[in-house]
Amino acid sequence: MARDAATTKGNAMSDATEVIEETGGRLSWSISPEEASVEPGQMLQFQVERGPAQVKWRVVPADGYAGETGSIDSDTGLYTAPEVLGETDAESSERGASVVVEAHGAAPGDTARAVVKLVPDSSPWEIVPAKVTIAAGEEYGFAQKPVLDGVEWSVTAAPGYGGEVGFIDSHGFYRAPGFVGEAESDASGPGASVVVEAQVAARGKRVRALVHLVQEHGTSEGE
Repeated sequence: MARDAATTKGNAMSDATEVIEETGGRLSWSISPEEASVEPGQMLQFQVERGPAQVKWRVVPADGYAGETGSIDSDTGLYTAPEVLGETDAESSERGASVVVEAHGAAPGDTARAVVKLVPDSSPWEIVPAKVTIAAGEEYGFAQKPVLDGVEWSVTAAPGYGGEVGFIDSHGFYRAPGFVGEAESDASGPGASVVVEAQVAARGKRVRALVHLVQEHGTSEGE
C-alpha cells in the first residue's frame, strides 16, 4: 500500500472525496460504492469495479475518528458497521464519524478505497406520553416505543421555570417535586414545566417529553 492510514494523520479532510485522494485512491480501478452512509449494525456489500479478480479487504478509521470501525470480511468485502458510534476530533467534526474501506490487490500500492460515514440510527423511537400534567409529589412512569437498551434518563427545567425539577430513575420513573416553584410570566413559555429526556448515546438517539407541574390537580402553578 503506497500510503497507509497513518500518513494521513493531521490532515483536515472535509469530505469523502478528499479522504480517497489523501489516502492515494487515484487508480485505474475502484470499489463500489465509493461513498456510503450506514447506521449502527447495518451491513453493506462492497465490490471491485474493473479491478483485480482477487483482493483483500480491510477497514480502518478515517483521520480524526477514534471509535470502533466495524468489521469487513477480508475475502468477500461484506462490511458490518459498529453498534456504537465513536467520537471525532474537533478538526474532523464537520465530516463526522467515518471509516475507510480498502481493497488491496497483489501488487504493491495497488489499493482502492471508499469512505463510509457512520450515522445515527434513524428508526422511529419515542417516549410516551410526549406531554403530561403532574401534581406536586406525584409519581409517573414514562414508557419507550419501541423499548431500547442502554437508555439514560434525565430531567431538567423548561425555559422560564426556576423551581425544583423532581427526580427520574434509570427506568423512566419520575417523581415530581413536593412543591411547584414559580415560572416567568412570559405567556410564550411553557409555565412551570420540566423536560424529561431519554437518550441512547451509542445509537445517536435522543427524545424528550414535556411535564407540566401543578401544585394540585385542578389548579394552576403558583396557586
